[in-house]
Amino acid sequence: MVMILTKKARGESGQTLVEILVAIAMVVLVLVAVVGRSVDSVRNSIFSRNEILATRFAQEGIEWGRSQRDRLGWNAFVAALDSNPVTYCVLDLSQQIEVLGSGACTGTISGTVFTREVSLSYQDEPNPNGDFVDVTVTVSWTDRIGDHTSNLGTRLSQWIK
Repeated sequence: MVMILTKKARGESGQTLVEILVAIAMVVLVLVAVVGRSVDSVRNSIFSRNEILATRFAQEGIEWGRSQRDRLGWNAFVAALDSNPVTYCVLDLSQQIEVLGSGACTGTISGTVFTREVSLSYQDEPNPNGDFVDVTVTVSWTDRIGDHTSNLGTRLSQWIK
């Protein structure tokens, strides 16, 4: 009589289809988790890069305001302000305050997703330190997360040669 023995009866171990499916599912879950973390890491890296660039563009805006004061001299600089306070869209640092129109930005800094607005507020209140202009630079951008801004400010005064 011929007996057909199963693997289990013969003492051999094997894997069932269910065990194989569970193992594959676990591998897939691990891979999805790794890819998810990688995507988050890339997004965070891009956001950090944009924050650094925005801060740099804001610092350039501060320097632009300072250079306009130095180039024109204090009285001409204050006279060049369209109103008080005034906001200029400074996308190109070669732009001079006398030819800029005031108002909100409608474009971006060339080759970027950033806008840069420089707000100037002349303060002629009597004080022991003299007149000054508050400069506030706002750099804005939009990404998948939403709208973001970076702000820097300084106070310019009439410097003495």
